[in-house]
Amino acid sequence: MSFATTSGDYQPIRYIGRVPIYATTIITAALGAGVIIFTVLASLRIDPVELLGFSTYRFANGAVWQPLAYILVNAPSFFTVLGLWCFYSWAMESERYLGRIRFLKLFALLVLVEPIVCGLWRAVGFGGRIAGSYEITAAYLVAFATIYPGIEYFGWIPLKWFAFACCAIGSLMYFPAHDWFGLSLLWAEIGAAFGFVRWIQRGGSVELGDFTARLNAF
Repeated sequence: MSFATTSGDYQPIRYIGRVPIYATTIITAALGAGVIIFTVLASLRIDPVELLGFSTYRFANGAVWQPLAYILVNAPSFFTVLGLWCFYSWAMESERYLGRIRFLKLFALLVLVEPIVCGLWRAVGFGGRIAGSYEITAAYLVAFATIYPGIEYFGWIPLKWFAFACCAIGSLMYFPAHDWFGLSLLWAEIGAAFGFVRWIQRGGSVELGDFTARLNAF
């Protein structure tokens, strides 16, 4: 096994053998490890959602790891591998387009969006808990479709319509239970991903200095 580092924001971080390692690769591996962590905790009769899932109450009482750890709460199921593959595929395309630094800033934004939305719900008297990476995976599909809206997915359907159909059907899942909290998380992630990519495409910067300059202009 050999390692060869490469330079450039649009290049792999390094190679393991002939396999390129991107930031997406590392994040996907972490999500896969989350499945193992979930299984181990459950086997020890420790509730993974209670320990790692984010809630404003537990966060305010010292569970400071939860805003970052909640995405690791992925229960093993028949569709686990499919979900990881979707995340890897869509996030990888986003990273190759945005470059690693902007991709990581998008990832940080998407991770923080749900705790922020959760806090807003708490402010109006509703306590909810978030766990898993489903909404972030959906956000990366939207980011991918925003970058390449016209490419034919599966060889026949424009990617933008595929993403629209997935988001619409995903949204409908929340309606029977009137789960407006879950629906708001999904659409907050989708909106953040779409807005971030559009901002970059229109020449916007995600550098702190850029935002500071804009604030000083007012």
